[in-house]
Amino acid sequence: MKMKQISPYSLILILVILLMRDCRKEKSSYDPKSQKTETIYSQKPWIPSKPFEIIQNPKTLIWFYGIKDTSNIKPYKEVKLEKDSVILYTDEFTKLGINKNYLLLFPEADKLISFDLCNSELELNLLDINGKVFQKNYQIDLDSYKYRYTNNIFSVERINKVISRRLHIEPILSYQFRPFNNFHDLTLSLKFKTKAFNYEIGLNSSYYPSISKKIHKDLLLGISYNF
Repeated sequence: MKMKQISPYSLILILVILLMRDCRKEKSSYDPKSQKTETIYSQKPWIPSKPFEIIQNPKTLIWFYGIKDTSNIKPYKEVKLEKDSVILYTDEFTKLGINKNYLLLFPEADKLISFDLCNSELELNLLDINGKVFQKNYQIDLDSYKYRYTNNIFSVERINKVISRRLHIEPILSYQFRPFNNFHDLTLSLKFKTKAFNYEIGLNSSYYPSISKKIHKDLLLGISYNF
């Protein structure tokens, strides 16, 4: 008794279903709303990271004239040095203690107030030792480089080519309708995404009643370029 051969359509269908299942598992593994913090007290001293060999300058540097929201400015009446802390007094009963190591460690490093990050740009809002607020904007490419900000130095290092060019596999189920000719297409495919090109392979079922009353099946191969 001969074994029935499996058609290429069945193989592609099985592959797409398996990858869809894996993508769903991978997608559900990250949930920022349910992230819990684990506090770890290490017995080892912290070693500052050294900058990468390539130093990148900011695309733009913006100095601001003062601060619009003055609620972050505390009017202190008196400043005292007590033991290992700088004490700021607002009145007789209210004070804020700042450990002297906050001033002695990395004394020239700008204080990070906030940052915004997207795929192509990093925005840093900083406070310098003169009390001036300024903004640094860096053009970035997270697919090809990794970045490090150490003691006011922004450095980059290119990611290994094998890693940077890895394929991102995306399963796609799509339906297309062309009303002028009453054409229908149902496609189940896999898209292999790189930085520049996207490659697609899958199954296509088409129904063109103005040409034929039959449903036709075919192998789909496609390539597209990302501008």
